[in-house]
Amino acid sequence: MKSKNKVFLGILVIVFILSGFMNLFSQWMGPGVDPEPANTPRRVILISLDSCNPEYLSPEYMPNLYRAIMEGGCKFQKAETVLSSCTVSGHTSMLSGAYVNTTGICGNGVRKSATEFTFFGQDPANRNASTLIESIEKSPLNESVDTFFICSKPITGVLATEADWVFVSKIQLALHNLQGTYGILSGGNALYINWQWDPNNYDEFAQSVGTAFGELEPCDSWIINGLVQGIKYETPYVDENSTKYFYFVNTAQIDDVGHTAGAFNPNMARHLRQMDGLLLKVFHTLKSLGKYESTLFIITSDHGMSNVESTFNIERALNEAGYYHEVNCFIQYEGNGVFLHLYNSSETDAVVNYLIQKNNELNVMDLILPKSQYPLYHLDNAANRTGDIFLSAKQGVSFITNGILAFQAGQHGGLSEQDIPLAFFGPKINNTGIIYNQNPVSVVDIVPTICNITGWPLPLEADGRILTEVIA
Repeated sequence: MKSKNKVFLGILVIVFILSGFMNLFSQWMGPGVDPEPANTPRRVILISLDSCNPEYLSPEYMPNLYRAIMEGGCKFQKAETVLSSCTVSGHTSMLSGAYVNTTGICGNGVRKSATEFTFFGQDPANRNASTLIESIEKSPLNESVDTFFICSKPITGVLATEADWVFVSKIQLALHNLQGTYGILSGGNALYINWQWDPNNYDEFAQSVGTAFGELEPCDSWIINGLVQGIKYETPYVDENSTKYFYFVNTAQIDDVGHTAGAFNPNMARHLRQMDGLLLKVFHTLKSLGKYESTLFIITSDHGMSNVESTFNIERALNEAGYYHEVNCFIQYEGNGVFLHLYNSSETDAVVNYLIQKNNELNVMDLILPKSQYPLYHLDNAANRTGDIFLSAKQGVSFITNGILAFQAGQHGGLSEQDIPLAFFGPKINNTGIIYNQNPVSVVDIVPTICNITGWPLPLEADGRILTEVIA
């Protein structure tokens, strides 16, 4: 009898423990809800992992993201960004679906005068092509699609125009003087800004997002927290006419780690695992709210990153041939890429021949491109901003000048950093696994593909094509 009591007691203990685990699991997953219909995306989340190399989207570095891609969609073996492979140019082409010769954004900045360089990121007037956000907001759909711009990089000023919700840091507000453009709410280290934001909810929201301090990778943490909170504040689904959502999300820390530690090292691997964990948080949030199956994800990057093993002083090399910066030419520095503006364009052939000869000696460049060949890389007619010659440093080599001598462990800007990841998963994505494409698809193909899937209006200036490979 005693043995039976012991067995019964043991069963009760096991049931109690299991019920506790189930309770904790239900709290972790969130309340049970009816899932949204999965036949068409209610929200599109475009995530740009700044400076992400294609190799990072792998089981080794980002297992949770890789699993989500393989289970719900596909990724291209070859995809590339525009030249120069920089933050502002890459993101502008990503959000507009247009090449550099259409957007006029050829790098992170532009030669403003004979001796002055300015960054593109602060003024939308520098951009000659509309973005998907602008295309949505200026169409009859503006009442039925809410647009979010969630970004930690200094590109908000040039690309966030017309967005319903903009998530920024106070540093960005100061850099871009966004006070004159958006309604601002005080308090917090990072915040959403919008004319219609309810101040009564702000304290709760700021507490949920947290601050950009006190964690190993704080910048990406509050960006992802901003995305999660945006998802939680969506209106409930009622029917096919319910509000839809577009989120553009930029995370910055892969770029920061790449510049300081290099593209492939234990520090980068550690950060990629943390980024993978943050994305898992997004997936869990969507699943707990019944929204995962109705969410279309696009994962990509503005450019890649290469390790720097040596440097080449392009200014000193030009000086040796009698071409002096701000005297005979202007050197527009874009990391591993350089736009060379000659004050006398008739000297282009002579400078090109000299640089070819120099490169034969040193083997430091993989592209010396005169203006006559710009159409091959969509650099022609870029609002006369691309100069007379474009130079790309060979992989492992980074350009420096007499004024820019800092040695970074990783850099981008040239041909080698054009390689980027591109993955789609979610509703309407009918291909699965890896697409082994021989010719690279482009960052400009993202917006046309989104518009084809959702029915949203395509920006008028878009150059890219619909990636039928993912929806066939």
